[in-house]
Amino acid sequence: MRVLPQYENLEIQQITKEAFGGTVTYHLYPVEGFPCGHCANCAPKPRKNPKTGKLSNPKPKPCEGLPSVTSFSGQYGGGGLYPAGYRHALDAVFGAYADEDKTAVVEDSWMTDLVRYWVPPFQRPDTSDFVRFRQEVEEIPTPGKVSSEFGVGVHAALESVLTGEGEVPVKYADAVDAVMGWLNKGGPDGPYVVEDVEVNVFHPELLYAGQIDCVARCGNRVIIIDWKSGRGIYDSHAMQVAAYAMAYEAMTGEAVAEAWVVQSGRHGFAAKRVRDLIPAQKAFIAIQEAKRNVRFIDWDEE
Repeated sequence: MRVLPQYENLEIQQITKEAFGGTVTYHLYPVEGFPCGHCANCAPKPRKNPKTGKLSNPKPKPCEGLPSVTSFSGQYGGGGLYPAGYRHALDAVFGAYADEDKTAVVEDSWMTDLVRYWVPPFQRPDTSDFVRFRQEVEEIPTPGKVSSEFGVGVHAALESVLTGEGEVPVKYADAVDAVMGWLNKGGPDGPYVVEDVEVNVFHPELLYAGQIDCVARCGNRVIIIDWKSGRGIYDSHAMQVAAYAMAYEAMTGEAVAEAWVVQSGRHGFAAKRVRDLIPAQKAFIAIQEAKRNVRFIDWDEE
């Protein structure tokens, strides 16, 4: 990707972090030489002085990175099963973990209530049994996890083919072949010729970042592509590729002609182009602004 002169010496990194006990993975993007002015370190949440009632801004710390595109677009939802929902279901049935090390559960759940009221004391399982029951269930792969892991494999196989670095495992061959056939078919001007994969980009004004799965060209036109492997293609995905397009244009000065979301995996193949990027970009910006404004919500207590 050829960037504008002012961005040539910037390096965009990707940091992976986990939340909710490892059930949710998210990314931050430090941009070397460009303090973001947004993250919790660069722009910590204002604090209210309990005596004067005035707000003050804590001193900034080293930048932890720009928030990812999906941290905003994902707020819209998409029809899938989110890990947090799965975790809450396990909390309700078996009891929430009482500590970070997951050595005990809180005895306030459907199962503990059932045991308490219907099982004689001398037959009741020990507290450690509830932990074991929950952990055994957690080891069972959910449909979402199976699909996600398959998608990661397809994604890696696609990258190896597009970069010419490796062979495709048999289990992913059909999914990869479907994508390659679609790329070769291309559009009115010919095949979509892949120029780069896994391209880190950021928006210097809107202050977000992300990784474009694939940048291709059809003639002189730039094509942005995002690979998916789930059950469907949703409006949140349109916001995601629209945000990537804005960042790409801001960094290169080159217009994006088409933005595609391509699904290939256990649930078949589908490719959808965002017909008009402007509504999707406006929706992304609106969600971004709403999420950021939440940081400034404060309360007065009696």
